[in-house]
Parts: sequence; C-alpha cells; structure tokens
Amino acid sequence: MASIINEKFTSNTSKPLVVGHRGFRGRFPENTLLAMRQAVEAGATVIETDIQLSKDGVVVMCHDIDTGRCYDGNFEVEKSDYFGCLDQLRTKDRYREQMPTLEETAKMFHNDLLFSKVKLMLDIKRSNRPHVVPEVLRVLESIAPLEYWKSKLTFGIWKADVMQAVHELAPTIGVTFIGWEQRNARRFMEKWPKQVEAISISYATLATVGGPELIEDAVKNGFDVYSWTINDPDAMKWAVAARLKGVITDFPDVFSSFLDSISDKDLFSEFFQSDPRRFYSVFYTIKLYLMYFLATWYLFFADNLPFLFKRY
Repeated sequence: MASIINEKFTSNTSKPLVVGHRGFRGRFPENTLLAMRQAVEAGATVIETDIQLSKDGVVVMCHDIDTGRCYDGNFEVEKSDYFGCLDQLRTKDRYREQMPTLEETAKMFHNDLLFSKVKLMLDIKRSNRPHVVPEVLRVLESIAPLEYWKSKLTFGIWKADVMQAVHELAPTIGVTFIGWEQRNARRFMEKWPKQVEAISISYATLATVGGPELIEDAVKNGFDVYSWTINDPDAMKWAVAARLKGVITDFPDVFSSFLDSISDKDLFSEFFQSDPRRFYSVFYTIKLYLMYFLATWYLFFADNLPFLFKRY
C-alpha cells in the first residue's frame, strides 16, 4: 500500500485550512449566521454550509430535508414556504436563531469585512435536484457578478446530475466533490478536471484501504483534498500528517489552537512524517472501516432503490 507521505506532500509547507463545519456546529446552532460569524472569529478561513430549496423557491441554509432536529417546528423544507412558515422557526437552543437564506448568507460574505478573506463551501445536499442550481446562481448574481464568486465560493457537489447542471450554467465556478465513495471522487476528477478543484471525503474513507492512494493521486494531478468531520485529537494529527488542504471540523477553535501549537519545524518532524495511520488504535481502525463500508452500501441502495429510503 502506498504511503501518504512522499515528495509531493513534503513539498507542501502549509498547514491545513480550518473549515467550519456548518459554521461552528460544535458550539452554536448549525448553518446559522451566528455560527458562521463565530467560526471565522475562532480562526476558520472557509465556511462549509448546506442548502435546501423551499416550496416557494427560496434557497435556505439547512442540512436536513426537514426542520425537526434543529428548529422548534418540524416541516419538510421542499414542501413548505419559507415566508410565513420556515422563517418563523427558531433554533431549539438558547440562541433562538432564525433559518437564514442563501441571499442573507451571500450578502454577509460579500459585504461584511469579517468575511473579506473567507471562502464559502456551498454544499448542495444529495436531496437537491439539478433545478436548484439556477436558483442558487440567481441569488449569487443578484449580489455580485459570477466573476466575483469565482474566488469566493466553491460548490460542494455529491451527484453527477447536479454537477452537470453547474458545469453547463456556471463553468467558471470551482467545484469540490463531496462524498464517501472513492470511485465517485475519481470519476469527478476524470470527467470534469477543469472545473473540479478539490475533493472533500470522509476521513473514514481516506484513512482506510485505498485512501492514501486517492490522496496521492489527487494531489499529483493538481486537486486539493479536504476531509470531514474531524473533531478527535488523533484525527487532527492524522490530517496534518496526511498533508490535507483543509480540515472540516465542528470545532474550528480547537483545530485552530492545535495548528497554532505546531511550529513550521514541527510540521516536518518525524512525528508528522511517518504514516498518518499510526495515530489510530486497532479498535479505531476497525471503526473507520465499518463506517466506510456501511456508508458506501447505504448510498448504493439509496441511489438504486430510492423507494426504500426517505430522501436525504
């Protein structure tokens, strides 16, 4: 099996970027403007956030297809109007935050100086169909030309049909493949090499069989590699040793502090030059393999036998 560490990786002198998962999911209500602001203040330079499309055509920041987990009312997003319904909801925690729209989020990234050097990773969830793409582009273009968003945003895409829509309607906007499956990551890089700029893969996938080779091949061919969701201290050590471009974490404050504790000299010490998998115990390695194989099979059946699954 190939080692992750080779000349290509050791020539990378940069520490991974801190990517706030759903803003700052570990301490604040996920996918809210508050969570995004707090993540940036904690050290995140990229914000990963999710979108869904409401019944009245409003692109909203929401991970799930329904609102019951995070908000004080349970509505299916695509079957509910934003105005008069979803906009009345508040998060269940003490912050009582409103569900933001993409328009509000994009305006914050465009207008607020705090976000002047922060990039948006816009995860178009698997539950979305290709028709969400023109709605997203309409919102973005209402705030600034697409040329502006080229350096400010990357579309996070799971499915080929959504990728094709983005490729046809916004070929200049970069794309980050998101997923569990190594095969699909390679397919995206091979089919759309000029638009796909990165892959964002579960660390259970990258730390198991075939993962080191995928990282090596991606970097060798000019693609960045991100991994999620990295909250465990050992996983953070693995991410630095694997020379990832960025780490998607629920705790950007913790990962930022961890990076601050590593000097440039430490980055190339023996500690971070050996096989990153050594940071995992046998038990944890088994857990990663189980996560990877269960997720792969779940996605296979969800895609091929959709009538058995609630769309997610």
